[in-house]
Amino acid sequence: MDALFGIPMRSIALALLAGVGLVALWFFWMGWRARVLFRLGARNVPRRPARAALIAFGLMLSTTVVGSAFGTGDAMTWTVRSVVTQSLGTVDEVVLYNPTRPSRRDRVKALTEPGLATIASANPDYYAEADIQQLTGEIAGASAVHAVVPAILDQVAVIDPATQLAQASTLLLALPPDGPAQLGSADARLDGLGPDDVLLNQAAAAQLGVGVGGELLLLANETAKPNVDDAWHVHVAQVIADGGVAGAQPVIIVPLARYQEVDYRPREVNAALVVNTGGVQSVARTDDALQALRVQLVNRDAAEQLRTILGGVEGQRGLALAEGTLDGSDRDDVAALRAEARQPQLTEHFISLVSDPRIRAGLDSLARDALPRGQRRAMHNAVDNLTTLSVLPIKQRGIQQANEYGAVVTPVFLVLGIFSFGAAVLLIFLMFGLLAADRGAELATMRALGMRNRQVMGVFLVEGLLYDLAGAALGALGGLAAAWLTIASISRTLAGFGFHVQRHVEPRSLFIAFALGLLLTFGAMLLSAWRVSRTQIVAATRGEALDERRSWAIGVGLALLALAWLVWRRWATPTFAFQPRNPLVTPTTLSLVILGGTVLLLPASARWRRAGDAIGTLAGVALVAVWLRSLAGLPTPRGDTRADALTIAAAGLALLLATVWTATRALGPALRALDRGLAPFGRLRAVVRPAGGYLGWQRSRTGMAVVMFGMVVFVMV
Repeated sequence: MDALFGIPMRSIALALLAGVGLVALWFFWMGWRARVLFRLGARNVPRRPARAALIAFGLMLSTTVVGSAFGTGDAMTWTVRSVVTQSLGTVDEVVLYNPTRPSRRDRVKALTEPGLATIASANPDYYAEADIQQLTGEIAGASAVHAVVPAILDQVAVIDPATQLAQASTLLLALPPDGPAQLGSADARLDGLGPDDVLLNQAAAAQLGVGVGGELLLLANETAKPNVDDAWHVHVAQVIADGGVAGAQPVIIVPLARYQEVDYRPREVNAALVVNTGGVQSVARTDDALQALRVQLVNRDAAEQLRTILGGVEGQRGLALAEGTLDGSDRDDVAALRAEARQPQLTEHFISLVSDPRIRAGLDSLARDALPRGQRRAMHNAVDNLTTLSVLPIKQRGIQQANEYGAVVTPVFLVLGIFSFGAAVLLIFLMFGLLAADRGAELATMRALGMRNRQVMGVFLVEGLLYDLAGAALGALGGLAAAWLTIASISRTLAGFGFHVQRHVEPRSLFIAFALGLLLTFGAMLLSAWRVSRTQIVAATRGEALDERRSWAIGVGLALLALAWLVWRRWATPTFAFQPRNPLVTPTTLSLVILGGTVLLLPASARWRRAGDAIGTLAGVALVAVWLRSLAGLPTPRGDTRADALTIAAAGLALLLATVWTATRALGPALRALDRGLAPFGRLRAVVRPAGGYLGWQRSRTGMAVVMFGMVVFVMV
């Protein structure tokens, strides 16, 4: 898997590596600079090994969720990529005649799909074979191109004369005598064949039910022959192995000169098949090969005219807007095109980009939507006159699509695991809250002896980081095991359809899972340690958690309000008017405003607890209303299914948190009402009152436990 939610995995890994490095530097600095604090924190781990093991096991949950998602995604991506690579064969690029303007969009969409059979089904236009011979001479010195072979791609109906059974559509590939050898199919020999002899690969032989010596009738789907009812009677001279020039798809290979006679196309072809240098890694030379080929085929005057238009103010603005609507490789190509258009001279990279049929089709839309009338006509003319032949990177495009298909699994698992992730975070916070409560008298004594807040945090974090390292390492291994179990289950399910999932996990994914678990746990511990370090000394000795001061609330509240403003400013208005607003923008902005206002009121309500409870209750009710309203608006009209799915996950998590928060703020009046209602039942009241008193005394801890179990239920549902 190469990207997650549009972010390259390499960038994610580097960012996490930097975070883990900072944590490690702090850890070693504590051990060297403040050895006493380091020993105070580390001594508690071996004292209670059973509790240490339980905490480490709990900390591994978040890492296991991430590791299983990445491991399953890697396996699916690897499997789909292998299947697609095998099916594409040895051909890296194909040179085709440009689609005509009346059906440009539909033809380009069909032509840019990977696979020779898909190209043949688009009925590409014919052009002179001499053009390919001229192109071969012009790129003779290109290091990225191994061979350029003229060919005809056609879809033919195949009839078995013996059984009268017909196959409606089979790929026919017409090649010159030395074509198969140049394309990497050494076992396919076209020289020495009779005028009506053909070759089949194993997939075609199995599909048609014939072998060497068998007879077939071939009829082109679209033909220029005077009488289309006449079929070509052929004999099967050889059956070759799959995986050659056409890959794993069924193909009939015939001599080019003979098929030009049969199809009445003298000295004409409809494709040129290109193989790059590099052997099995030839797809890595695709960009260089595309540039070498397209530079020879382009009209430089038209390319210079396009560079002038796209380098202007309107062209740059239009490309920037288009870039915002795309993702993956398409977005990278448009960004590169925008940068190359600003260069003072016409570059070969610009020529290669602007010659891409997908980009040329997009330039037509760009001219219509973003350019003034005069430039619009000039853009259309330049696009029409840019090139006659187009070069399509079919293997690179196929592998990119395979990566996209396989990478869908990881976001799905991560979205489905968001509640597991949240439950793991709360479990971490709850465990360290209980750990601090268990050590309240000890921490209070340290404070009373003159230890500062940051030193108390350091002691607490050293102990927690040792648990964190063990939990993250165990979680990465647990994620790998969970991924293998998931892959085995999926493989058994899909085996009946002939699809075998391969076990494959990238080391990078294991590191990302380990780093995410480590940093997530460290962040939860940091928040818990900060909360512990600010507890009043006297309150800590009684096991309570009362802050010494709440001046920090002003800064946090202002930061939340500023974040709300940034979210609304950045995403409130879609890039284009026809696009709907993301369904998360409005509820997220409103939630940040509510939270920011509530936090700002904390210092004022510190002296009167009932006022703080009332403010917290109102804030919780408002958050519940906001997210219920966002769920009621789903599915978003003209929206994206993935955005709606993320909204459901985020709204469910926010609803659970807001509901529990509201309940804990109103817990005091509810418990008092319950106590009065149980007055006639003395024995039951004697049992309920202590339990209710503890719940009211430790409301935060109670709320976290309820939310954690609520998330578990959400996951099961």
